[in-house]
Amino acid sequence: MRNLKGTSFDDRLSAAANAKKAELEKFRARSGVNDPAFVARQAARHAVSVARDARTAERKASRLASVAHEAAEKAARDAAAEAEQAARDAEVARQAAHDVGPPSRTKGGPRCPLRRSQGAASKMIALPPSKLGDRPTMPP
Repeated sequence: MRNLKGTSFDDRLSAAANAKKAELEKFRARSGVNDPAFVARQAARHAVSVARDARTAERKASRLASVAHEAAEKAARDAAAEAEQAARDAEVARQAAHDVGPPSRTKGGPRCPLRRSQGAASKMIALPPSKLGDRPTMPP
């Protein structure tokens, strides 16, 4: 194929290198830190970033407050349930104590003179029915 412009391969390589250098110089001149538009864009990006971080922190704090509030409510519900259960248990115990009544001497309670020890049954003697009825007593 014939070269229409009459340029050699080296000429084309040097032209490409010169074009790259020119493009690089143009970019460096345009995107400098001293450019007011560049400074304004950077400030806007920084403001957006700060606002995003603030919203994220606010959401996280709200989430933590919600979790703490739910934990406090659960603890209050648990405490109320425990108090209610304790009240029910106390009422059941009170009712059981009322139904049973205090131990008496006639029913063989702990202060009953007829039941002082396990070996007392062997020492019991029978008195005449006229004095104590049909209950045995211990000797004096």
